[in-house]
Amino acid sequence: TGCVLADSMKVYVRDIFADFHVDSILCANTNVLFDAGESEDVFTSCYSGYEWDFGDLSPIMSKSSPETFHSYSESGTYYIELSVKDINGCIDYHYDTVKVYNINANLEFTPASFCAPDSVHFTDLSWADTTISNWTLNPGFGNPISYVPPSILYESNVDTVYYITFTVEDVLGCTDSWLDSVELSVLSPLPSIMTSSNDVCPGDQPTILVSGIFQSVAWHIEDSIHLGNYCAHQFNEVGYYDVSVVISDFSGCQDSIVLSDYIHVHPLPDVYFYSDPSEDTLCLPVQITFTDSSVVDSIGTRVWNFYNSATINSSASVSWPYEIPGTYQVSLLVESAFGCKDSATKTFTIEGPLADFNISPPIICQGEEITLELIDTSNVYSWFWDLGDGQVDSTNFTGTITYTYPAGFYPSGGQTYVSLIFSSENCQDTRSKIINFHPEVLADFISTDHPDLIICHGDSITFLNTSVNADNITWSFNNGSSYTNAIVSKYYPNSGFYSVTLNASDNTFNCNDETTKIVEVRADAVLIAPYAAICLGDSYTMNVSAEGGITSYFWTPEEQFSNQNEAHPIVFPTQTQTYYVDIVDGYGCSGSGSQTVVVITDPPAINWDTIIIIGQSVHLDAWFGDYINYTWNPDTTLDNYYIPDPWALTFNDNTYTVNLIDTVTNCFDVTNTYTIIVKPETSFDLPSVFTPNGDMINDIFYLQGWGIKEIVEFKIYNRWGELVYYGNDINSGWDGTYKGKDQPNDTYIYIAKVKTWLDQILEKRGYINLIR
Repeated sequence: TGCVLADSMKVYVRDIFADFHVDSILCANTNVLFDAGESEDVFTSCYSGYEWDFGDLSPIMSKSSPETFHSYSESGTYYIELSVKDINGCIDYHYDTVKVYNINANLEFTPASFCAPDSVHFTDLSWADTTISNWTLNPGFGNPISYVPPSILYESNVDTVYYITFTVEDVLGCTDSWLDSVELSVLSPLPSIMTSSNDVCPGDQPTILVSGIFQSVAWHIEDSIHLGNYCAHQFNEVGYYDVSVVISDFSGCQDSIVLSDYIHVHPLPDVYFYSDPSEDTLCLPVQITFTDSSVVDSIGTRVWNFYNSATINSSASVSWPYEIPGTYQVSLLVESAFGCKDSATKTFTIEGPLADFNISPPIICQGEEITLELIDTSNVYSWFWDLGDGQVDSTNFTGTITYTYPAGFYPSGGQTYVSLIFSSENCQDTRSKIINFHPEVLADFISTDHPDLIICHGDSITFLNTSVNADNITWSFNNGSSYTNAIVSKYYPNSGFYSVTLNASDNTFNCNDETTKIVEVRADAVLIAPYAAICLGDSYTMNVSAEGGITSYFWTPEEQFSNQNEAHPIVFPTQTQTYYVDIVDGYGCSGSGSQTVVVITDPPAINWDTIIIIGQSVHLDAWFGDYINYTWNPDTTLDNYYIPDPWALTFNDNTYTVNLIDTVTNCFDVTNTYTIIVKPETSFDLPSVFTPNGDMINDIFYLQGWGIKEIVEFKIYNRWGELVYYGNDINSGWDGTYKGKDQPNDTYIYIAKVKTWLDQILEKRGYINLIR
């Protein structure tokens, strides 16, 4: 029928395998991990699967986990068995052996209770199956130590319980600790010292006490011993003092404390002060400054006593006025910061005259009169007055003076002091009183349209009264006119300086004041134009100025300017040209002027030559204008090689160059050439007739020729053989006179000898006819 019946069963195929790992050497009392994680096909259910027998008679342990911990309390060798079971109930076993080593920490100490400071003695009773390699002892204070000392000193000053711990370790790393708590009782009196004051003065007796309840207390201060919880000791000398105390408690413990420099006995102040002025006898009035110069280790307070008023002042200086004759005392009490105090006293005498005066009236106007009257004088031998305006009157000895203050004097604040300076035989004093001035009438004015009081001729100026405390005003001008208006306008047709005066007064006190100011009336503006030079082709920015500046410009000719009202227009002249401008200066005054712009062109190049006879000088003219540097080359045959027209004297053909440099605008740098050809020709001759008649024609008989360097001999004789002329200057000759007299018409004999530039000697002899 095709029916099928099937059945199935799950078959578990397992290969059970037991294995575990553990160190072969173990420390007693240490949890050790046993790891069976490498076992295979273990069936773990219901806390089973792994069964452990640790070989130390402990119960067999069954676990579902492959890891477990176990510790051995005793040393020895132990045989360990692990059995594992799979899901089919198959079992496998694994065996191993471990060796366990034990270590024991133990410590003994004495005593368990003591009075500090004392030592505690320690004994190490520890043991181990192997060798102990490390010790750690914590004595209960400080840092642990790595050994067991014979004893440790305990120095606490309060009752304390110390907890001691001790740990040992062997060479295998096994450790054990001594964990019991041991109490070490430190019995210490631990005294605390207090005093009423550590800083005292000589003779003080501070109280010193110790806190707490003790069986006995003994104090040691200087050479004295005091018994009891407190003592009072008197210190008489300055210095530092130690205080020590020995105490015993009721348990028999004893302790002591030494307090070094516990009590400081401060010195008393060395009180001294000086006065300025320092004399014992002084004149009235006087203000004396007293300055403390006491020596004190730390200042606390000062008390200055003037016997009519005490002043407590921490300042070292105090000033006190004295206005009545008499004998006075001043004392100073100085107390240090530690309460130590002392005082000093100084006595001095004040003497001098007494006087007073009356003022009438006590209130005045500027320029009014006052009367001063001397009163209530005593011991006054002489006096004079300081009137408060810089004036002193020492000429009046009647006791009454009348004085008038200058009209323009008004003191700051409306008050000044009048002083009476009066003297006795040895002293001088001053008494001052205030003079009050009625509210100041201050005459003043301004110009509303010309604040600087500067106008141009032909203009008007307006003045505005700005006087203070004035009910009435009067204007005065130097042409004799006057006005009372608050605002006045004045016309000035001519330039110059003119005064304006304003007088002001009030109606309440009839006080007045006057002021004068100067109006400057200016003439036409004056244009200032600097020298202007440019190179051909350059432009120039016009630059003119006037006193007070320029506010308006108008340039001509019109076609040269794109904007005739520009302050600094730019022009492009092709030749030297003058430009004109109308201006208004900073004072509002008009004027006109011009500025010429010089256009500098390059000079033409020159190549010049000439022929001369040897010995002739040549004038080389290269002048092209001023402000040019001329430099000639070569320069040895020129009389000056930095001028435009030197003279050249050359005996050979020569070419000269001159460099022209414009020093103003640097427009050009040109070189010109001058060539001189020298002909070596020589000759000389003399005329046969000359006419010295004063007509300036042929009046001198000269030696003439070419290439003559010098005259060796030039003599003229008359018919009787007299030498009427002798000369050797080539530029001089015979004028027909002898010994200052005209010689007659006649025939004369000459002898002439010359040396040429070719070093030739030429000679001539002949006759000359003198015709007048």
